[in-house]
Amino acid sequence: MNLKSFWIITFYTRFPSSEVFETVFEFLNPRVNGKNIKYKSSSNQNSESKEKVGGKPRVLKPKEEFFITLYRLRQGFAVEHISNLYGIHKSTLSRIVISWVNFMFLKFSQVCIWSSKDLVDKHMPDAFKEKYPSTKIIIDCTEVKYQMPSSFLLNSQLYSS
Repeated sequence: MNLKSFWIITFYTRFPSSEVFETVFEFLNPRVNGKNIKYKSSSNQNSESKEKVGGKPRVLKPKEEFFITLYRLRQGFAVEHISNLYGIHKSTLSRIVISWVNFMFLKFSQVCIWSSKDLVDKHMPDAFKEKYPSTKIIIDCTEVKYQMPSSFLLNSQLYSS
């Protein structure tokens, strides 16, 4: 990894390194030419007829499409701007981003984000074990912004430890 690619990956995607970018890409596994991705077709064609005809060959590699999708999501640049940078039509870029977002949703939704009950019990504070033995998750540090009342009495009633 050279310094330039490190900077590009971290700045445009917020991944801490190009290794993390590569690992996530490998997890998603779009396969060669994005065969695992169901690309959104243009509105006047359904995807079945496009597959029979073969459609236009993909201009970008799946890794470039993944980077562009993250780039678009992270930086929020206009479709026109990114399509100019990559020399593709803005509708093509939109279809790529929509297809990748749908693909990432399907792949990431398969990842279990909840810890097992045994693991939760092992790390649960004793105070919770006594009062709330059936706890599955603890959401900590929730902050709610509100306007402070001018009355000291009302202000003290809003205080929470």
